[in-house]
Amino acid sequence: MLLNETSELALDVDRAFAFAQTLGSGASYRVSVKRNPVGQNCSVSNATGVVTANVDNVLVTCETPVPDGSGSFQIGGTISGLVGSGLTLSNGADTVTVPAGNTSFAFAQRLASGTAYEVSISTQPVDPVQNCVVSNYAGTVSNADVTHIAVACVTPPAPASQGLILSRSTLSFEGEEGQTVADQVVTGSIVAATGPVFVSVRSSSVGLQWVNYRWLGDTSGQLTVSPRPSGTLTPGVYVDAITVTACYDENCTRPVAGSPKQLPVSYTVRAPAPAPILRLSDHGVAFASVPGASQLVRELTVGDSSGAATGWRASSSAAWLSVTPSGNSGGTLRLAANPSGLADGLYLASVAIASDNPAITRTETVRVGLYVSAATSASRLAVPPPSPPAAIVDSVMEADPVRPLVYSSAGATIAVDHVHTGQRVATLNVAGAELGTMTVSDDGSRLYVLNYADCSMVVVDLDTMTVLRRYGFPQLLMWPSTLQDSRIAFARVHGQPALVLTNASMPYGVTSRSLAAVLKADSGELVGELYGQYGIQGLRMAVSRDGSTLYAANAGLSGMLSTQRIELRANSAGNLYGKVVASTPGVNRASLQDIATNSDGSRVWVAYATDDRVLEAVYSGGALQWTAGLAPFQRPAGSDSRFSLPVDLQSDAWGRLATHDSGRELRIYDAGGTIRQQWLDLQDPLVWGPSGSMRISGDGLRLIGNGRLMSIQP
Repeated sequence: MLLNETSELALDVDRAFAFAQTLGSGASYRVSVKRNPVGQNCSVSNATGVVTANVDNVLVTCETPVPDGSGSFQIGGTISGLVGSGLTLSNGADTVTVPAGNTSFAFAQRLASGTAYEVSISTQPVDPVQNCVVSNYAGTVSNADVTHIAVACVTPPAPASQGLILSRSTLSFEGEEGQTVADQVVTGSIVAATGPVFVSVRSSSVGLQWVNYRWLGDTSGQLTVSPRPSGTLTPGVYVDAITVTACYDENCTRPVAGSPKQLPVSYTVRAPAPAPILRLSDHGVAFASVPGASQLVRELTVGDSSGAATGWRASSSAAWLSVTPSGNSGGTLRLAANPSGLADGLYLASVAIASDNPAITRTETVRVGLYVSAATSASRLAVPPPSPPAAIVDSVMEADPVRPLVYSSAGATIAVDHVHTGQRVATLNVAGAELGTMTVSDDGSRLYVLNYADCSMVVVDLDTMTVLRRYGFPQLLMWPSTLQDSRIAFARVHGQPALVLTNASMPYGVTSRSLAAVLKADSGELVGELYGQYGIQGLRMAVSRDGSTLYAANAGLSGMLSTQRIELRANSAGNLYGKVVASTPGVNRASLQDIATNSDGSRVWVAYATDDRVLEAVYSGGALQWTAGLAPFQRPAGSDSRFSLPVDLQSDAWGRLATHDSGRELRIYDAGGTIRQQWLDLQDPLVWGPSGSMRISGDGLRLIGNGRLMSIQP
């Protein structure tokens, strides 16, 4: 982000730029970098001057820091307002003296990843005398140069009187919901103090997270004021007050002149205002025509996220795929596949949908697959799937939403199996990896797999069946031991592919904090988090197919437990985030087994090891309430209650729910909650397998579990 005095300009790609605010002839300008992009350092050439004509020679150059090969990283940042000389910064024993006029600094000593740093001011500038403060001054190096430390210098006015002086008389915060709002710093000093000073700070907490005070010297100090995360607040204005008291004794019987001082604080949270998009109920569709069953029609909903009553147009890329040619916002897009005349095999196509709303410029795409075969579908996988550790068995298998394939991982291997033929069609080996939790994109274009060996994400291109890239998490603090407890879920949030990563940590001042992070799916850039989510470790998630809703519940807990409904949102600042909007009433349960939701997120199903049935909750628009639940499982004759506990939950694109118990019963429910298929006393490990080890194929015709393949009625 660039700054010209008070005019700001955000840039996200290489391009020519111009500030919205124009200047008259004779006006001076000064362009600086207000905030560097993630992982880069930028500088400005021809930054200052006087306007005589259009100014077009300001040049911004950005570079990606390259480690020096030693695995160490530079500690540095930006400086604003420095006109005095003699400013000295320190990081432990390492110091750097910054000349007057400099806008950046860097310490000579480089630090290894994982090393803590804390930058402070050793000597304030003189000639003129200035007060400088440091923000973002402490943290831990995380596989990248540290460039976000900011030093701000001001020339204090001559004191009008003696006593307590603050550098600010008011504070004002502002941000869009979900946007990161930066801390602000206030300096204070005691002019002409007559003895040791005791300072206390009190604040209200309507919109403030915390207020931290630290001494800078015998008679000066610094307040760091942190607002609450904007994603935890309802849009509106929040008013607080900070009271600073300075006294010559601990009991404050002798206050310093001018004490106490009150600092009014306002915090404006704006409603999220992302650019409008076409919102689809899904981006991937699988069809199939096999002996005894076919799935050849699917209906999607197309809406305008702005709520405008505009039209849309759709077109198919293949003759065998027909689509509704046009419709209005909120209308139905019908896709129908015709396998007549097609030879056995897999066919791929796409549907392009464009909006009549001129504010929506992006065309949305639905990827479609059609599998045709005259051969009877297999009853088992020809090659047993990989055997992962028991702790992650619930999250190492995914069905392709477009192709008749299922993916599973263990060790350094990703296995690709066909759900109709049962054959192993591909094996991907990721050298040196220890692969674990995986998720697949809603359009079947990408597979994302956590690599515990080096705390990275492996991205697989499913069109070419090759590893596309591997990326780390430079904005997070991740270790193999914590990553193995993490889960990932794909969600297309306001049209943007994203991953939710649980059990993550990030730097927080001189310490760290836990979060469920929201990342850009193909780069790993941190763009938000799940706000208001009460449990991070052991979190289990289910995401609606339209990407608007995530349900979360915690495994490994007992007592009064609830399930949270989290709306996934975007704002105009580029953040993707989740906000808790409802929770079920607490139920006295233990040991969450699985969780699932339907296509639009209006229902959620939860299985606990202390029940003989699957619990169900329905969202009414204001509350998330339990229903009577599904019918109890039947206990096998002569067995105890341990053999009728729900274990697995899987929903599909047609609104059906598959579930089995810890004994030998398997059920398929339709969208109305009626049992459509049921198997009793199955002598098969599919229904004895660990929690989360069952999947439904993208075409909704096959059930996959522990190497077994079963057919589902369409």
